[in-house]
Amino acid sequence: MTKVTIYKRKDLYLGFLAREHADTVDDFGSVVCGSISALTLTSILSLNQIAHIDEKECIIEQEDGHLLLRLEENVADSKEAQVILESLEVGLMAIQENYSKYIEIKIQEV
Repeated sequence: MTKVTIYKRKDLYLGFLAREHADTVDDFGSVVCGSISALTLTSILSLNQIAHIDEKECIIEQEDGHLLLRLEENVADSKEAQVILESLEVGLMAIQENYSKYIEIKIQEV
């Protein structure tokens, strides 16, 4: 099961952590795992290319089964960054609604 933690301070998105793989024993698990990866990686790319947030203005850690993004406070309040991260949450919640066996999402106040 993939576990996703979305980091927020009040209504401000500050990042996320996605860890572990969705159970890939069946076809649905593989599709869910790929979908989560696509959403999270696209969010990071969009923060750079659309919101113009440089890698130096955030923390990114990526290993097998682990992807962390934490925005520096001075860039987190950018409208584009907030829309991108809110869209990530919407997409992940939609996956969880239909495939809760493979994904667990929690919102953590930081």
